Amino acid sequence: MKLSIWQQFSSNHSGHFWVVGTFDNVEDAERAYKQLREMLFEIDRWHREHKEETKTARQSGIIDPFPPEAHYAKKFDVIWPHAIDWTNWAYYEGEDHPSNSGYDARKASENLIDDAISLVGHTVIATNPDQTWMTLQPFEGILKTLGAETIGYDMEMTIEEGFGFHAILRFTAPNQQIADQIEREISQYVAGELSSSDNLPPWHDDEANFNQVLDTSKLLKRDAVEILKKKWQLRYDRSNYLPNSPYSLSMKPNRLALRSKELRLDRKEQKFVLSHMWFHNQELGVSAMIAWVEVKGCFDIDYRYVRD
Repeated sequence: MKLSIWQQFSSNHSGHFWVVGTFDNVEDAERAYKQLREMLFEIDRWHREHKEETKTARQSGIIDPFPPEAHYAKKFDVIWPHAIDWTNWAYYEGEDHPSNSGYDARKASENLIDDAISLVGHTVIATNPDQTWMTLQPFEGILKTLGAETIGYDMEMTIEEGFGFHAILRFTAPNQQIADQIEREISQYVAGELSSSDNLPPWHDDEANFNQVLDTSKLLKRDAVEILKKKWQLRYDRSNYLPNSPYSLSMKPNRLALRSKELRLDRKEQKFVLSHMWFHNQELGVSAMIAWVEVKGCFDIDYRYVRD
């Protein structure tokens, strides 16, 4: 998949950022993942306890970081140019309005935090799960402070010619027979229609595979995978509000499917390198793929993003 990025300005609330931090080991990645989540939940708690201050800032159009954000900017020694605006933190006061009976702002914020920060192997990914004016800061800076190499982009970047990146998965099959089987099953899948119910990806039995490997996996963490599954389920449930829309109809077959045939499979005896892997649900899809090769007994598994 060729990644193209246009620099643009829009008068509406339509910015976007995406940044991935790749750490030296899974333990450092998991530690950073937990720190980012703890930070976001602490900021959320502050907004919950300061509804009027948040409401006043929102109504006046103030975008400066709120006190807990300023605290974390100092703690991580990073630039924090804009208050986080992609959660429902600015609408805790809405819970008190009669028309919002049953609205749970805290739960809505939790779901958005789950959506914003993901963990797979050595990588921690941060992105806006909803509309934003933010750039990739402060998240790129925080990930660097925590020891990661970062790749990312936002709508305000000046992109150098040739800028691009892709996901890469390396592993070693336990024997020649399993290696042949893996190559054959992936090649057959990629040769067919990627999102067809008659051509499911080899890793489609993800629940069984996850149950078999999550307690021993060196790359996958059960809590992080459960959040990835919950994220997809929430999106799937929302898509059913319009059950006949193209988006809702594509949700189920695209759950673990590749979005492009550009996957490259390079093999030398029992060693594999899969590159240019782009899924409709990237983190969940690649987690399912990792679980699949782990079930087959593969080892020396490594997953990360690299620049083209």
